Amino acid sequence: MVLFRLIEIMGARAYQAVAQLDWKVFWLLTAAHMLVTYLGLRLAGEMHLMGISTFIYFYSTTASTIGYGDLSPATELGRVFVSVWLFPGALTFFTVLLAKVSQTSVAYWRKRMDGFGDYSAEKGKTVIIGLHPKATQRVIIDLLAGGLQPRDIILMTTKVPAFDTSELHYVRSEDLVAERDLRRAGVMHAKTVLVFAEEDDTTLTAAMAVSWLVPAARVVAALECDVKARLLGAHTKVVPVVSQSAEVVASEVLDPGISSFFTVLGSASQDVTAFRIQIDIKEITADMAYNAFRSLGMTFLGTIRPGFDTPYLNVPGDTDLTGRPLFYISAERVSPEALTDALRQQKTT
Repeated sequence: MVLFRLIEIMGARAYQAVAQLDWKVFWLLTAAHMLVTYLGLRLAGEMHLMGISTFIYFYSTTASTIGYGDLSPATELGRVFVSVWLFPGALTFFTVLLAKVSQTSVAYWRKRMDGFGDYSAEKGKTVIIGLHPKATQRVIIDLLAGGLQPRDIILMTTKVPAFDTSELHYVRSEDLVAERDLRRAGVMHAKTVLVFAEEDDTTLTAAMAVSWLVPAARVVAALECDVKARLLGAHTKVVPVVSQSAEVVASEVLDPGISSFFTVLGSASQDVTAFRIQIDIKEITADMAYNAFRSLGMTFLGTIRPGFDTPYLNVPGDTDLTGRPLFYISAERVSPEALTDALRQQKTT
C-alpha cells in the first residue's frame, strides 16, 4: 500500500510539473521519452517493435490506453520496462497533451470573445469602429439584412456592447485611434471601415486616424454636425454621412454613394428635393400620376398605403391613389391646382 501511495504521489507531481511546461519543452521531453523507450525495448530484445512505424503505433496505443493487443512485449524484461517506464511516462504525456490542447482552445476562444483577438490577416471585411448606443446594433442588423454574414463584420469598441457579439468578430480597445488596435481590427485589408461613435469628435479623430493609417481604404464616417462632416471630407478621402440614421449609414456601407441621395432628397436647400402633396380628386391611378408629374418635369415616387407607415414605391400602374398622399421629386413644390389640371388632362386622354 505504501509503495502504491508513493507511486501515486510521484505520478501526480510529475503530471503537474509537465503540465506547467510550455509547448516546446513538452514536445522535447516527449521526444526524449520516446527515444529512451525505443532504446530500452531494443536492449530488452523486443526486435519486433523496432520498426519506426510499428514503434510509433505501439507507443501511441499504449499512451492513449487504447491497447489493441496486437503488439506487446515478448520478453520478461520488456514487460517490466513497459510497465515501469513506458506506460506511466507515456500516459502522463498523453494526458497533459489533451489538457494543454483543451486549455489552449478555451483560451483562444475566450480571448476572441473578450475582444483581444487578432484579425489583422482578415481581408475584405467590414470594420465598424465605435459604439453608438442607439444606432450601432441597428446598423449591424441592416448590414446583415443587406447580405453580409456575421463573420464579415469586425466591431471595435472601447466599451462592452450591450448586445450579443458572439457571432461577430469583436475587438476591445482602450482608444479608437490606437494604431495597434486598428491593425488588430483588420483595417489594413478591410473592404469598408465605418466609424460611428457616440460623439462626433471621437468619430472625427478615429476616421482621420484610419485615413492616415490606410490612405487607400474606403472609410465612411457618420456625423451629426454638418460643419465637421464638410471639414472631414475636405481634408481626407473619408466619406462623411451627415445622419444618425442607422438605415442611411448602413446603406452607404452597402451601396457607396447612396447617402448623398438621401441628403439631397431630405434637404430643402438642394436643387432637387422630395415633396409630398395630397389633392382632392377621384379615380386617380398610378399611371395617371406618373404621366402627370412627368408632364410637369417632376418624378413620381410613390404613396403610403392605408394601414401602413412606410412608403410604397414602384406602384403598379392600375393602383387606385384616390385620397392618398403622393410623393415626388422636383426642384420646387407643385401647386395643388397645377397637379390637378395635369391629372385631369390624363383622365381625358
